Amino acid sequence: MRNHSNSARVCCIQVRLFIPRKGVYKGMLMKKKMGTGAKIQLPDSMRKVPASIEIDASEIGTMVICQAGVDPSKNNVLMARLPSINPNADPPPASFEPDKLKDMILRLFEVLNVPRRECEKYRDRSIRKSSPKKSTRDSGEGKKIEKASPLPAICHCYLRGVADPTMMIPPNTVYITGISNAPNFPEIVFITRSPCIKADDGRRIKVLRKKPKSITKEAYEWLNKMPFGIVIFGFPKPGCKPAPVLIANGDLDGDRYFCCWDKTILERTDAALVGNIAIPRATAVNIQRQEDAEVRGLDADRFREVQDAMISVTRDLRSCDKLTKLFWTLSGKAADNDRVKFLRNEDAESFADAFNLSLDYAKHGKKIELPFHLFKDVPTELHKCLARKN
Repeated sequence: MRNHSNSARVCCIQVRLFIPRKGVYKGMLMKKKMGTGAKIQLPDSMRKVPASIEIDASEIGTMVICQAGVDPSKNNVLMARLPSINPNADPPPASFEPDKLKDMILRLFEVLNVPRRECEKYRDRSIRKSSPKKSTRDSGEGKKIEKASPLPAICHCYLRGVADPTMMIPPNTVYITGISNAPNFPEIVFITRSPCIKADDGRRIKVLRKKPKSITKEAYEWLNKMPFGIVIFGFPKPGCKPAPVLIANGDLDGDRYFCCWDKTILERTDAALVGNIAIPRATAVNIQRQEDAEVRGLDADRFREVQDAMISVTRDLRSCDKLTKLFWTLSGKAADNDRVKFLRNEDAESFADAFNLSLDYAKHGKKIELPFHLFKDVPTELHKCLARKN
């Protein structure tokens, strides 16, 4: 963490762990109030590769901390000093520039029935109007006083998503750290995950603003002491999908979630509220089969398939990268050309589906499905990565 002050404020870190005796782990390590036991706990959900089959496999492992995966981020440390988050804190410095709203967020607001004019108004008032200027006033000591432009009325932020370390937060609810002193922070926020490219990628979700019966006083006070910058998801009810999956098919392996608590946006959007969605029985059966296969290990035929896929993917990675950027552009273009359906335009949705598939191409090498009439928008040399969608 470089120095003690940094490590003291860190809530979570994104890691990769390689332990021959246990396997390969990927995800977030979250600070947790503990008594005795192991200082680092690795849930099975973080294990991406099974343990080595070697009898004398080492228990000594290597942990890699991702540089961009240490939270709170520098931006959120400064966000925490805004009057809307903590009116008692010193305001951010003159150099502070908050994250600007991206076009994909504005598109999402608009398709979820926030009028375009309201989207533009919020975008404008969330931007710092000009760069800091030097005041002509004198400090009394012959020095000029630096006067920053007014702080924007910003009500959005990208927060790292993590699982509930207390296991007490109610289902379909999040706890946003560092807002215990925030005046008028709502009990519901708009939430999505980047990239958000489809209309149903935007949701509303309940925010824990007061201690529920399910959380002990000690645990709630501990949560309230954490700095701003993390969104903690409660675990789902048994048999139901986790909340992150319902938000642009997200996860808690390091995703950042865009949260907006602007009053006008929340009043106008018709984004669905995150609730209980049952896991299809077939999905549960497939998960069990996958776990059984991991226990058995890879047979010879499957091992050869994996090798062939890895070789093929390595060869086509550059092509896939081009396709990912192309699908993103084509989806936005198709949406912008249809002012009625917008992101719900059929071609925009098809390109969005192809975009999402292209993100996982490097993992499995499966060809990207696309309706045949859209092949014409893709360069011929990239058709080798495509498959006709029925």
